[in-house]
Amino acid sequence: MMLVPRYLDPQQVQYVRKFRKVGGRAEIKSLKIGDSIAIGKPLDETERRFYESTVHTLPRPLADFLSRYWGVISLPEEHNSFLVLEDVTSQFSRPSILDLKIGSSREYSEDMDKGRVAEKIQKSLQRTTHKMGIRVAGIKSYNCMESIGTFSLTKKEGGLLTEVTIRDTMRKYFSDGLECKYEAIRQLLNKTHCLLKVADTICLRMYGCSLLIVYESDPLLPAKADVRIIDFAKVQEEDKYGKMYADPDAGFLLGLRSLITILESLLAEKSEEWR
Repeated sequence: MMLVPRYLDPQQVQYVRKFRKVGGRAEIKSLKIGDSIAIGKPLDETERRFYESTVHTLPRPLADFLSRYWGVISLPEEHNSFLVLEDVTSQFSRPSILDLKIGSSREYSEDMDKGRVAEKIQKSLQRTTHKMGIRVAGIKSYNCMESIGTFSLTKKEGGLLTEVTIRDTMRKYFSDGLECKYEAIRQLLNKTHCLLKVADTICLRMYGCSLLIVYESDPLLPAKADVRIIDFAKVQEEDKYGKMYADPDAGFLLGLRSLITILESLLAEKSEEWR
């Protein structure tokens, strides 16, 4: 059955500026809907179907790990339509952001051509993706020890990290240059454990998804951290033969477990400091 897009009235949405993202290729717009801050992401039909249809078949607790979805909009000054989603970073005064690609060696969809598949497989074998199920796609965090006041890492630089240096990089991400944000790590660890339990019940292939991790860097505000699943353009409900998947995505689960291991190891460093 053809799913009719949920279009928004352009009068409801105000274009603010180009969104300052840390990962991904798509140009993101920063939007305002009433008092809410949102983002406009170029329309992809698979991702739209996920938010408007697939998501309603999934366990209710998963909603805590997804961005709010408003619908589709065509901006007057643009030639493309956009998915309108919650800007998770707007909840923070000084958001430190990590875009973490998640999934093992399978970073391609069933309908991708053979040449692209071979390229994806070869790249994954050379990255942390293969053994850990995670890869840093981008970082921007506040760090007073950096000359420009922030610590940044590009997608290309993230692809060069190893199983050892990805942990060191995440330690730097969670530091403001003076101290490590252990409370943010603890909050994220608890949320990732909850996400793992939910993900173990979802019979989808979460190809191409990322975890958007954000924590509050403003030292004058209480510690706060969040994690959301984003980027559903390659998610699949069935295999190439049209058969629905009956088990969870092993690569996605591997990535969550690897993240948990890293967060636990960083928290263990705090215990060592107190000895």
